Order: sequence, then structure tokens, then C-alpha cells
Amino acid sequence: MRAPLEKDFQKNALRRLRRIPYSKWFKIRDNTTVGIPDILGVVCGLFVSIELKTRSELEPMQEYTLLQIESSYGLAFVCDDITFPFVAEYLEKIGSKKADITVAVQRALPVREENISLACLLAQTKTNR
Repeated sequence: MRAPLEKDFQKNALRRLRRIPYSKWFKIRDNTTVGIPDILGVVCGLFVSIELKTRSELEPMQEYTLLQIESSYGLAFVCDDITFPFVAEYLEKIGSKKADITVAVQRALPVREENISLACLLAQTKTNR
């Protein structure tokens, strides 16, 4: 099965994200600044950045930017069409206030593309206070 075009993927991703309660999403159209994620948003006060990948690899500057966001306690994700639904579900839980978000979980979410499945598993777990 062929991967979707990135513009179609982004359009569908934004459509789903914009249905999340207590959230605001922005499609980034900056072609001059290297490393800025495709989608930026806020869910229940948490800053979220999402880099969408269809056919290309994560560039070093993109990874650097996502790591900077993550080190500032923002949520940073790299998603393809297979992993995006898991990330969207996690963000929906935050928006519906069903997830207990802690700094420990935020810091445990890896940016690296090869670890996104681990991030999805972490996203589905609840932490107890």
C-alpha cells in the first residue's frame, strides 16, 4: 500500500485534531525556516508539536527542534499514517480529561521515529498520583 501524500495526510490529521475538546491547532506553512514541525497546537494547556512523515526521513534539524520542544516539557511526535491514530487517540484522551498527564510521562515520550511505537504505548497508559 502506498503512503498518502503529505498534504492529504496533513489535511486529514488536522481534521481529526480539530475535533479534540479544549484544543487549538495550527498548520505551519513556513517553507523558509528549517525544522519547524508541520502541526503545532495546544491541548488543555499542553504544547504539542507533530511532524508528519509519509515518504521522507526525519531531517537532523527537525529532530533537533522536536528535542528542544520536548526538553521544554512540550509534547513532540513524529507520525506516519500508521502511528498517527495512536497519537491522536492519546491527545483526545487529554482533551477529554481522561488521561492523567505528568511530567514523567511527558519526558518519557521519545521523539526519534524508530521509538514512536514506544511513545504510543506510553501514551495509552495512565499514571496514578
